Amino acid sequence: NSQDPVAQALWQAHVERALLSARKIKAGWPMPRLSLRDPIALRALVSILLVATFFAASGERFKRVAAAFDWQGVVAPANFRIDAWITPPVYTGRPPVMLPGLRPGETAQNTPAAPVAVPSGSQLVIRATGKVHFDIIRKGGIEDAPAEGRAPLPAGTEERRLVIKGNGSAAVHGVLGSDLVWSFTAIPDRAPTIELIRDPERQARGALRLDYRVEDDYGVIEAKATFTRKEEPTSDKPPRPLFSAPDYALVLPQQRTRAGTAQTTHDLTEHPWAGTDVMLTLVARDEAGNEGRSEPRELQLPQRIFVKPLARALIEQRRNLALDAESKPTVLTALDALTIAPERFTPEAGVYLGLRSIYHDLDHAKSDDALRDVVARLWDMAVQLEDGNVSQAEQALRQAQEALRQALERGASDEEIKKLMDQLRAAMDKFLQALAEEMRKNPQQLTRPLDRNNTRMLSQQDLKSMLDRLENLARSGNKDAARQLLEQLQSMLENLQMARPGAQGD
Repeated sequence: NSQDPVAQALWQAHVERALLSARKIKAGWPMPRLSLRDPIALRALVSILLVATFFAASGERFKRVAAAFDWQGVVAPANFRIDAWITPPVYTGRPPVMLPGLRPGETAQNTPAAPVAVPSGSQLVIRATGKVHFDIIRKGGIEDAPAEGRAPLPAGTEERRLVIKGNGSAAVHGVLGSDLVWSFTAIPDRAPTIELIRDPERQARGALRLDYRVEDDYGVIEAKATFTRKEEPTSDKPPRPLFSAPDYALVLPQQRTRAGTAQTTHDLTEHPWAGTDVMLTLVARDEAGNEGRSEPRELQLPQRIFVKPLARALIEQRRNLALDAESKPTVLTALDALTIAPERFTPEAGVYLGLRSIYHDLDHAKSDDALRDVVARLWDMAVQLEDGNVSQAEQALRQAQEALRQALERGASDEEIKKLMDQLRAAMDKFLQALAEEMRKNPQQLTRPLDRNNTRMLSQQDLKSMLDRLENLARSGNKDAARQLLEQLQSMLENLQMARPGAQGD
């Protein structure tokens, strides 16, 4: 009774006595008495099996023991899946490679299978769906791929991207208690090769023709000819050239050429380095950035042959100034000497005034840009003295050819091709008219003997038919054949033996 004070006192005394007794309780040693229940000692079999299993597990014993305490992946979603594939670089043209994945109820391949051979730089993509998490263990030449530029993933999807740059392996850890392992062999991307297949050849009008062969395992995308000046004996004060080397791009047999031969004809006679001894090196590059170089070849850059003495003297001083800006005083002295006694040596007033104007421009030149302007004026005056209007028409023709070549390489539209072809036809007509006018002014050139066995006669109708065929090829989509035909046309025009004074150097 909660209202009875005697009952309350007795209960309180009971609780205190029970607590005091509980503090004095001591547990004895356990006595399972298994011998009474297992008289033949079958329990020892458990210890024997445990020891035998430990030795049978070999090198994986510790991993299996640790897996008992690793709860990641033990409880995986019922509908998860892991897919993996390799995407080779686009420029290789190889298809993607699918790798063994993982599904619920399947057993992961925890030992690497035969290595998968893929191009170096291929990307390994591992994607998991179904809200399953995993880790990647990579070895060897496997690196993390850049994270920029990736599209967002759907909810519940996890993805890893790796780049295969060398031999190695990758493993998915943390799914179903075992690892999914792949191994890879990286196929290196070799540098392209390029080499001359014949000696550089000077064309009749001074252009340089190069014939070469290119090879690459996945295709060359760019080639060029590079030049360096031949080393001369060192002096106290090395020259200070005003112009860099006349490097230029080479024509490829086709886009992404794996193997083939081609030729490029390029006019360098207007460049200030013309007539200089140089070292020629051809360079080819593939899309991976690998470069291949040919063996250096020593040659003298072709130069235009000037017959008239004054034009020849101006070209000589132009070269001296272009190759060394410090030669300005010497060039000034030479230009001043060319204007001595104009009534005897330069009776044309326009020529004399042009020489004095160039002299004063050079005398007042205070910068390299001003010196370059003088170099350009020296060339223009020498060409004008040599052959009048033919040089302007020839320059316009070469510019039209170069514009069309660039348009073909970048895959221009039919409208642009048609416009450039019209410009090329107009430039060729003006060039032929200028040559005809030069023939009338210099009839002695008509008597020049020709080698009939090695000479091909061309009429204006032949050139027109060739241009029509070139346009048809370009507009039908056969850009490679159109480029080759353009190179043939350019080579033929460069070797025209028409009425140009001194074209043969006589």
